[in-house]
Amino acid sequence: MSRIRDGNDVKPPRNLIDLVKKGQEAQLRREERERNEFERGQPLLVPDSIKSALSALSKQRVEDTLLAEAGSEAVLVERFRNGKAEHNVETLRNVLAAAGDDLDARILFLRGIGFLEQTGSTFKVPMLYRDGLGITQGRAFPSAEPHGGGLEPHPKGTRPST
Repeated sequence: MSRIRDGNDVKPPRNLIDLVKKGQEAQLRREERERNEFERGQPLLVPDSIKSALSALSKQRVEDTLLAEAGSEAVLVERFRNGKAEHNVETLRNVLAAAGDDLDARILFLRGIGFLEQTGSTFKVPMLYRDGLGITQGRAFPSAEPHGGGLEPHPKGTRPST
């Protein structure tokens, strides 16, 4: 389920349905190449078929959901293509070519459409959209510098007590 959810933790049933259908299609293609006898207790869909289905689902959801929902702001999503999955404020500043309130507004927009999810002081692209945009696992910033900026992980105007 973690692979079919967006950054807002929304797991639409259609994602699961499409994943199973795409997995079935991949398995049928596999069975045409190399016939396997069904064995009780063995999965109907092998892991490679599920992996192929996840990639196909990602590509489809990027096109029919994410970019469609982003509308004229789809260019912001495209800036992440072929990049890394985890960002801090500094890398987002560079990727989104913005600073200050403009940067905050762009991040808020991308979070609102479920493209970015905030985890502590960093932001991640959900697994659902990674393959579809060629985004690879890992940080876009050096490991020794997890924070990289001033955007607080708290609602605007609130600060933790010190």
